[in-house]
Amino acid sequence: RGVYGGNLHHEVARVARRPSMAYNGSTRVVPLTLPDGRVNVMCQRLDAVTLTSLGQLDALGSDLSASVAWFGAVHRFATELVVHGRVLPVLTHITDMWWLAQWQPLAGDVELAQTSLLAAMPPVVAAAAPVDPVDVLRSMVDRLCRLTLAARGWRAVLTDTRAVNPRAVRLVSRALIADSGQFTVAAELGEAVAHIATEFSLITRRAEGEPIVRVRLRLGLPREKTGDELFDSEPAGGDDGSEWPLGLELVDGDDRGRWCPAHDVMVGGPAALALAHEARFIPLLQRRLDAAAAAIAAAVPELAEWVGGAVGHVPHGVDLDTAAAALESIDALATVGIELLAPEKLTRRRTTTRATAQPKDTTGSGRFAATALVDWQVVVDNTPVADDVLRRAAEDGANLIEIGGRWVQIDRAEARRALANLHEHRAEHGEMSALQLLTLAAELQRELEAAGLDHADTDPTLGGLVNGKGWAGELLDGLPDEALADGDVPPNFTATLRPYQRRGLGWLQFLHRLGLGGCLADDMGLGKTPTTLAHLAGIPGPHLVVCPLSVVRNWEAEAARFTPFMRVLVHHGTGRLHEHSFINAVAQHDLVVTTYQVAARDLETFQQVPWATVVLDEAQAVKNPDTRTARAMRALKAGQRIALTGTPVENRLTELWSIFQIVAPGLLGNATQFRQHFANPIEREHDPIATAELRRLTGPFLLRRTKADKSLVPDLPDKVEQVAWAPLTREQAH
Repeated sequence: RGVYGGNLHHEVARVARRPSMAYNGSTRVVPLTLPDGRVNVMCQRLDAVTLTSLGQLDALGSDLSASVAWFGAVHRFATELVVHGRVLPVLTHITDMWWLAQWQPLAGDVELAQTSLLAAMPPVVAAAAPVDPVDVLRSMVDRLCRLTLAARGWRAVLTDTRAVNPRAVRLVSRALIADSGQFTVAAELGEAVAHIATEFSLITRRAEGEPIVRVRLRLGLPREKTGDELFDSEPAGGDDGSEWPLGLELVDGDDRGRWCPAHDVMVGGPAALALAHEARFIPLLQRRLDAAAAAIAAAVPELAEWVGGAVGHVPHGVDLDTAAAALESIDALATVGIELLAPEKLTRRRTTTRATAQPKDTTGSGRFAATALVDWQVVVDNTPVADDVLRRAAEDGANLIEIGGRWVQIDRAEARRALANLHEHRAEHGEMSALQLLTLAAELQRELEAAGLDHADTDPTLGGLVNGKGWAGELLDGLPDEALADGDVPPNFTATLRPYQRRGLGWLQFLHRLGLGGCLADDMGLGKTPTTLAHLAGIPGPHLVVCPLSVVRNWEAEAARFTPFMRVLVHHGTGRLHEHSFINAVAQHDLVVTTYQVAARDLETFQQVPWATVVLDEAQAVKNPDTRTARAMRALKAGQRIALTGTPVENRLTELWSIFQIVAPGLLGNATQFRQHFANPIEREHDPIATAELRRLTGPFLLRRTKADKSLVPDLPDKVEQVAWAPLTREQAH
């Protein structure tokens, strides 16, 4: 029993009684072949969660079965790997939408441990089904990493939101600490997640000593030609007899100055050995070249014949037509991972003005008080161009500049235009509020779309032209629900918020720190009221809630239920306080609840109170911007304005504009501008560009979750059905 696991059930039960342990398993009898015969033994089939817990059994005593002791030894080895950082993230594409995120030990450690783990594994471990000790080790490593990171509240830190989609990074990061590593990826994030998977693969390969190389084509100029003549000459038949040098080579991914011709790789020459680090990696480089040759032939059919000979032999040159085809296929080659290094005068690029916003303030003392310092730069292909280099191109006509390891051509007119834009932005937009930053990003996005550039079609956020750090980056990313951090629930709040409510609370708190307002537009029944009360409870008052008469008592009751420590004043009816009496009473309360009609009627008195927060419940009441009620709500002074509504748009888009004029005044322009840029194109022409721009612009300020959202299903409470019996009168019954 003690050797082959007969007492495992009791040992696991002891583990399960410990608060920090998890136990999931089933008992079964399995046949076990021993040296002295075949016996049936009672065993437990355990999942990875319980197996990970077995590593802590040493503290319970020495009377452990061999199988439990073996699992404990594997666990200790897994712990050592995690503690010493011998683990790396791995992304695996399962199906079209499904991915798997895992933590895995380095291959070298697995190879060293595999033989000893297999030799020490008791027979009972594999009695019910074949067991690979490496799989057990990997399961434990993965589980330990998830538990450790989740316990520490780990979150991914983005240093450059232009390099990778922030939503994809956060999606992968959550999968790496979740109980299950499987996750779904929306179509628009598929490419970004695949890019992260490639980066993870590169990290793993570097850690295991594998050389990281890129494939490059190097095109030179023939002696008879200059770069300008390439564009001017029109030889008969497309061939003037000149030979253009074209070479295939591998480049060190970490050191562009280290490269090797394809021929040297195939014969295993000295340059190839230096690139491979070790002779055992030479075959890997050769396979990389073979794959690259096939990719080049598919991307540029004109190069198919040439590349076939370039791999195994010293490559020959190509004619003019083939060289031109290579130049015209720079983007196609880049798509398959091949760089084309062309002569200096053969590559033309367009400049773009971009900015990086660095927060100056982290908290807002008043409405829209948070500001950011904005650093403007001219970039070409995402690579910054120094001011003096651009100035020489504009003044002296030095239009060939080297950026990112290549020469590019920028003509004098383009350089002058870029400098003018740069000086204008630095003069007018050096320091901006959060609201101004978002508005400017939207304007730049609109200019990009008008120019016909395709960034607008690929980036759903505002972060492509204005890159932000800290809160500025989060705002520009659009603050999608799945990327929101949980809010800090006040300790004296008497209810437990559901996960999506905690994200909503975090969103409100984030906007408050910047002095920004927002519209919480969750479906009815998803708990906007308790979420808002949790937000108000963490902020010194006074707070004002304006709502229809029908829900005044509901706010009073919900405040008594969830925030009983808040002093609530209901301001309604003929007996309500006026002027100084009201102002003095507000000073003695935390929360004032009133109706839209009363707030509009007593506006002058309300304007004398420095409200910390104004909450508009059932905000569709202000959907008509010209009504007395809407004008009164816009006139109220507050540190933060919040609109609550399940229907931000009922009939026309101007209803949304009216609400935003209260919570984020000026963001959508004036009424005329809004109709021209958004309402008319969207409502009359179903303009997708205007729709996308409106969504990008309002995204940070509008949080909407619906009951139809399948991702919320696990967070929703069980449906409770109650039957209410209505007695009938004799007349009704008959």
